[in-house]
Amino acid sequence: FIGAKEQLGSPEKGIATADGIFIEYIPPELAQKVQLLENAGISVFVQKKNASTLGTLVYTLQDALQQNRQNLAIEVTSMDRWDSLKDLSPEVIFFSDRRADSYFHEARAFFDWLKENNLDTPVILLKKYPALDDDQLYIEASAELGALLGDKLGEGIILSTQQSCQERTLFAFRLLQACRMRTFKTEFISCPGCGRTLFDLQEVAQRIREKTGHLPGIKIAIMGCIVNGPGEMADADFGYVGSRPGKIDLYVGKTCVKRNIDFSEADSQLIELIKEQGRWIELEELASTPG
Repeated sequence: FIGAKEQLGSPEKGIATADGIFIEYIPPELAQKVQLLENAGISVFVQKKNASTLGTLVYTLQDALQQNRQNLAIEVTSMDRWDSLKDLSPEVIFFSDRRADSYFHEARAFFDWLKENNLDTPVILLKKYPALDDDQLYIEASAELGALLGDKLGEGIILSTQQSCQERTLFAFRLLQACRMRTFKTEFISCPGCGRTLFDLQEVAQRIREKTGHLPGIKIAIMGCIVNGPGEMADADFGYVGSRPGKIDLYVGKTCVKRNIDFSEADSQLIELIKEQGRWIELEELASTPG
């Protein structure tokens, strides 16, 4: 699963590294390889009862009740007896769609129940999209999981799709970043453009994205004019704003720090400004970071 960095994420493993892996079954011949993941700090959640040495077990709530186990990661669905969670005290909950007819609404009901019962156990949203092409997946997952995460309901996600592991993980990170839960790449903010725009907004945005898109955790605003730009980019770390024809102002936060820079020099000046603020990372250095 991929979790919110400040809660379940593990920044020491790299900003774009999975925090845990959910495996329904581990063949005995892969046991040692799975153990290597645990040794590397990536939690492994499994359902096989005889695999307890490989990581934290995931049980359905009924299994946990029968065996009276404590401190487990527990998978719950809309039909489980939620009241029993008060006594089980799991370390983490997987809210699954295994038997959910309406995952979105039932997940909201579950979070309401947690709040009413003063339970603050981290919840990972586990959702399967087994037969969707990429476009359908992006729409449905964003509508369901994105709506929940956008309301701060859930601390991470597990996706089961037809995509490759790399594509699935990348989409999970993009979804978390869109919900402002975990940043793994540069975030760009841009105005829509209007009659006051002083440069080709799309061309400049693409150019700056190519030069700075590898910087994790930074927001860069690209605004076409000085009229509304500073207000629209209020939460950005750096701002690139057209101040007059052929001139650019650069901002750090809400403060203008460089005025009337020639347009031809603005990109390099922005990069220098990011370096001056200690936020620059060379692409080669980032590539060598684990994860």
